[in-house]
Amino acid sequence: MSVRLPTVVDQSERDPSIEIGSSSTTSIEDIQASWITKSDGFSWKDDINPSYSVAPTRPMTPVAESPARSVVDDRYRDDLSLRMRTRWKEDSLPTTEFLWENLFARKPLEGPSLVQAAVIGQTFAYLSGNPKYLATGEAFHGTVISLARRCGMFSANQSLPQLRMDSPEELEESWKSWAHAEEMKRTGLGIYIHDAQLASTFNHDPILRHNSTPLSIAADQSLFAASTAVQWANILRLSIPVQTRLSSHMHTNQGDHSSATPLPAELACKSSRFTCYILLHGIGAAVQESNFSGQMNPSTSKKYQDALICWYSAYEKHRFPQEQDPFCLMVLFHEIFMSILVDFDRLERAIGRDGPEVADALKYTELWSSNIEAKRCLIHASLIHRQVGSMRVDSEPAIHVPRSTFLAAIVWYGYIKFDQNNSAQLQPFDDPLEIPELRIFHINSPQHLFEASGFKNGKPKLTEASPLHGLTDQLFRIGHWGISRRFACIIGLLVHNNPDSHLSDVI
Repeated sequence: MSVRLPTVVDQSERDPSIEIGSSSTTSIEDIQASWITKSDGFSWKDDINPSYSVAPTRPMTPVAESPARSVVDDRYRDDLSLRMRTRWKEDSLPTTEFLWENLFARKPLEGPSLVQAAVIGQTFAYLSGNPKYLATGEAFHGTVISLARRCGMFSANQSLPQLRMDSPEELEESWKSWAHAEEMKRTGLGIYIHDAQLASTFNHDPILRHNSTPLSIAADQSLFAASTAVQWANILRLSIPVQTRLSSHMHTNQGDHSSATPLPAELACKSSRFTCYILLHGIGAAVQESNFSGQMNPSTSKKYQDALICWYSAYEKHRFPQEQDPFCLMVLFHEIFMSILVDFDRLERAIGRDGPEVADALKYTELWSSNIEAKRCLIHASLIHRQVGSMRVDSEPAIHVPRSTFLAAIVWYGYIKFDQNNSAQLQPFDDPLEIPELRIFHINSPQHLFEASGFKNGKPKLTEASPLHGLTDQLFRIGHWGISRRFACIIGLLVHNNPDSHLSDVI
């Protein structure tokens, strides 16, 4: 008997055996089985000899008994013992070079390359959309952090070279030395991105302390992109880049000031888009940690909202709309803002991520769907829809874009599906001036929600919410990674009870 997610009924009559989508064919088990973090475990069966297991944890059980014998003698005993013995693959063992500790001891210069290879592999595992690959990448994330520490990738600031009247050979050597140090630093910063992204995806606290990283800020884009030693030296002499700890530029580590007026320490990172990306992920990791520990309250919520507004004022407010953004920073900005306004862990559980035990998550989601935080989330979800829709067809979305788009879609789904009051009207904001994002984006909230709801005053039906369908379509179209198609299939199950055949392409 399948367990189905309840529709909106009186709390006293709640029964966790009702439908989840718009018809009675989609059960919680369907949603749970399709979830990106759902892994049924690895298969240890040998492909060539399927009659036995290659796992060394138990002896083999013969698949078929040998012909019956009337005499139980030593020969029979030896034959039975041989068939019950654990069998091992005949492949030769690899050399000890593959062991990490040996590699670090014998070839320390290859350690950073090993970490970089692990980060690349972790990226592919995440983007594949295969739950088993994702689980493996997440499980070894701590190992990658440990190896990076051994390689000194999380060390303090690097010193800039003193450029004098160097010979061409000395200048070339200085450039290569600086580039190597910058490469190591950016690899370490990339691990911070993975840490924040995995914490968000698996709904747990981050491993690294993002608000106190000892790493210095990444170099300006023009300096990092220099193609020759002479070009690099000229830019270095003119720009006088700042080499300070990244944590000293974070809003939460500054003194009290208006979020609309960034301090000089915050503006110092403006020319390095990669640093802006890391700072934004740092805010997201802090929000995730507060949500996971149950410490998200009005005070911490305001602190994080101020940090986001200050980040926007420092790095995005004066950018031209036509400027290309390979990091898709505003998509991440809106995702983090939503994560302040809704507990995505409970929202995901309410729609079936972990199976039928959803009573507490349903209660939370029903209350959330009828309050002002839900409407604010809708605005950010609609802006994510707009941001993703404006991306070039030939662009490569940043690693966070598929999940950001998915979270925007389930915000719309939860808002429509779980309103315990079944609100017929979209209530306006009590005081729009108290909503910071309405001020900075100059949004007319009633008009915005009216248009996003299919030009209806009331809440739209699931089949009428154009942003929900637009976000699902974008998940199928953005990039070429399996993770976005898997997210799209989950939304398809929720709204139409139809995962589409694309799910088979993801697994």
